[in-house]
Amino acid sequence: MDFFPVEHGGRIYVRIREFKGSKCLDIRRFFEKDGGWLPTTKGVSILFEDFPKLMACLDRIVESAGSVSPPERAGMLDSRRDENDGDEIPF
Repeated sequence: MDFFPVEHGGRIYVRIREFKGSKCLDIRRFFEKDGGWLPTTKGVSILFEDFPKLMACLDRIVESAGSVSPPERAGMLDSRRDENDGDEIPF
């Protein structure tokens, strides 16, 4: 599981999970409580098979913004690895 910190505390985690027998890409905000991180309802789960469509959409959005090209987007986030989960996220 990968994450990046967000303003006002908290983190956004990016992970792969199963839902009703299908793999999903789950992007969700977490908050810290009692020394642990818990998920909020603020997030989205996308069928893993739709992941290429999401990436194509994000590429178009970033290109239309004009200030950052798609190859540079990987350096935009301060990603960290969660040692408790071995899933690789293909960004």
